[in-house]
Amino acid sequence: MVTIMSHISDYFEQFNSSLTAASQSSSQSLDVSSSTNKIPLTFYVFDFERYSDEMGTLRDLRTYMIQRWHNSFFFALAYLFLIYTGQIYMKNKPRFELRLWLAAWNTLLALFSIFGGMRVLPELIYVISRHGIKYSICNNSNAFGVVGFWTWAFCFSKLPELIDTVFIVLRKQQLIFLHWYHHASVLIYCWFSYQDYSSTGRWFCSLNYIVHGIMYSYYALRALKFRIPRWVSMVITMLQLTQMIIGCWVNLQAWQYKKNGEICQVTDENLKVSLIMYGTYFLLFAHFFLGAGFGLFTRMQIAKGSCVCIYKGKTLRTIDAIRLKDKSYLMRLGPQVYVDPCDDETILGRYINDPRNRLLQNVIFDKRPEEQCAYVIAKRDIAAGEEIFADYGRWYWLTKTPNRLEKLPT
Repeated sequence: MVTIMSHISDYFEQFNSSLTAASQSSSQSLDVSSSTNKIPLTFYVFDFERYSDEMGTLRDLRTYMIQRWHNSFFFALAYLFLIYTGQIYMKNKPRFELRLWLAAWNTLLALFSIFGGMRVLPELIYVISRHGIKYSICNNSNAFGVVGFWTWAFCFSKLPELIDTVFIVLRKQQLIFLHWYHHASVLIYCWFSYQDYSSTGRWFCSLNYIVHGIMYSYYALRALKFRIPRWVSMVITMLQLTQMIIGCWVNLQAWQYKKNGEICQVTDENLKVSLIMYGTYFLLFAHFFLGAGFGLFTRMQIAKGSCVCIYKGKTLRTIDAIRLKDKSYLMRLGPQVYVDPCDDETILGRYINDPRNRLLQNVIFDKRPEEQCAYVIAKRDIAAGEEIFADYGRWYWLTKTPNRLEKLPT
């Protein structure tokens, strides 16, 4: 790793005479040599990066974000209102497929994130190798020049990323708290941080670009019906958890530097908000990861006869169900009616395990073909923290028998 960082730094040095970052015109400065004001940014500078400050539209958007960052609260509230009313509107309407549109949207975000990561990550590596961890956390030189453009693009992108939820609502997928809380809060925080050029953004942008590049690529492939192993989604969630841990560490490091009387170009208010945000993200992603990997567990007591969740997904006919290569989540609701939530990881019912022991089963599937779903109903009182178990049915296990011809009931 040291060798790789050394090569990257040496390569950057070749451009030190021509590609430099604009230094911040502030009286605050760190205790580093004057040469650190010149930081090589990237291998090649595009015109839209070089002249972004002179382009009217981009300049106006930057100014708007700085002067009107508090409008992000309005955008977040409007977002929550629209998804709430959108779900009500779609309740009794057929779902939209939108698979190609979803694939195109995720591909666009994946390419944006990958390219953004390629522009900001080398600068982070260079700064760490040449000036150390403290400089990378406490100096906001990343807010200017080429990296500054991609830092702005990162913060601004949190607004159009809200479109992710539009697809969930229109496709009538389950909208979990983690999804909308993350989108709304990260929009507000990014705009809040950009208006004072918080130095910790160097780390946050780099990490998020990398994780989003992988995540949206995965979503795009899933939308195009590529069958991707389940462990891939778990690896992505682990990367997100790692991102949250590093985010908390960066905030704590900056707080410690400021506590020791050292200059760090991020406000105490920003550090507090960021630490709370990353901490809650970690808890929510950890809960999602554990639930996705090891079964479905209750968070509170559930009374007998109550609906635990709803098992729904893409509706299929028998002939289409037979052709599926992966029938892990396929459920027969009735004659010529099957449902498959394989493409929707937010459906809680897909994480219910079959213990192969009737004494342990605590829920049943109330199949409703006319509604194209099945209600998961508690057979008895279920205590908080107890795992949900159900009977998958005889034909499910028959299809899992090796060398057996798959034949589904019509």
